[in-house]
Amino acid sequence: MKSAAEALALLEKALRTMEVYHFPWPQEVDSGIDLVGFATLTREAGDKRGAATAFVAGFQSKGTDDSFTDDQARSVQIKQHEEYWKNATLPVFVARISNDGAALLVEDALSSLHGLALIAPYQDRIKSIPTTVTIQSAATDIRLRMFAHALAPWISQRLRARTLAHEDTLRGLNRQSAWSLLDYSAGRYSSFPVPGSWADVQQYFTLVDYMYEDWTFRQQLFEDLKNRVSAGPDDQEYGWDDEPLLVGPKQSAAQARTGAFRLLGGMIELLLRFESCHPTLTAEPMPSQQSLKAMEARRAAYGLDDSTENVHAYNKAEEAHKKPKEALARKDVEDAIGVITLVWKGAATALGYTQAELVAAIGLYGGYSSSSGSTFYEILSRTDDVQTALQAALYKWAAKSFYLLHWESAARAIEELPPSMR
Repeated sequence: MKSAAEALALLEKALRTMEVYHFPWPQEVDSGIDLVGFATLTREAGDKRGAATAFVAGFQSKGTDDSFTDDQARSVQIKQHEEYWKNATLPVFVARISNDGAALLVEDALSSLHGLALIAPYQDRIKSIPTTVTIQSAATDIRLRMFAHALAPWISQRLRARTLAHEDTLRGLNRQSAWSLLDYSAGRYSSFPVPGSWADVQQYFTLVDYMYEDWTFRQQLFEDLKNRVSAGPDDQEYGWDDEPLLVGPKQSAAQARTGAFRLLGGMIELLLRFESCHPTLTAEPMPSQQSLKAMEARRAAYGLDDSTENVHAYNKAEEAHKKPKEALARKDVEDAIGVITLVWKGAATALGYTQAELVAAIGLYGGYSSSSGSTFYEILSRTDDVQTALQAALYKWAAKSFYLLHWESAARAIEELPPSMR
């Protein structure tokens, strides 16, 4: 009991350091977790309070008084916990702890048990989960998995299919970068199919929005971009379906920093997937007294002042009440556009680039060409306005799908394009 208590105290301290705060878990209903923690959104450097979230995970600690170091592989016995760890409705991480404080090794329980349910029992089946990485080195990965589990279940599933210890330098995985991890799991080089539904795309942008709001993750993005630029270009070019070739040590180091640039370009391609995924949008909010009151209030405001702003506000309120499915589609698309605009502007500022220079860098370091979103890149080169370019890229489809007469700048930008591109 003393050994277990000491291990738990070390785990709690390590979690607080990585901005994950624990609360007691009743041990009389223990099925394989010792405590539950929630990740916070850090607002600025040194912010130890942060904003509480519902991004939770369970943790199981196994301590020992035997001394070992962080380069010695250890394991956590599965025993009776297999079913709980495979089916838990929150991520569960298991930790092997040296109670002298020399090492705290961790692994995602599901990643080791992944697919085990498909295998018939046999004598030598897995009996323990290897723990080979320190919780400090896995902190970014753990926090991202907690974010994704709450916000984007399909991405969480992909993230958790990979062990925390998994490396892939060939595909440029950087385990210390949330943006590289996201790109690796849900980007162009992911081994999984592209998002197949409207909800998948919407969840992706919700996750990115929260990641960017977190100061720690946001600074990771900026450092990733700066480090990649500092590493310089390499001689390889990539397309969506291309396999990266074996590269030398210098190029490998550069490729390990490409994830953030690939993600910036990939966000455009994912936004454009809204159109093909629109038939899968089945949610349709029910009109209510509140939506009716909102529409009437906007109509009254428009009656008093027929300004352009008020007519758009009334039309959107009317759509929300009379065509709630179209209003939901518009909200999701405009939210995604807002996320991309925010991230791209932040990235350009961090690098000291104009938007046109950022586009060139995404092509150089992320392997994206303007052919994947020709309207977007063409208008961005003319206006240096990300939001206008994004709206213009979706304009033809969006005009048939929901109210968008308030996208005036996009409409004007399209009119200025050559006839062949309109």
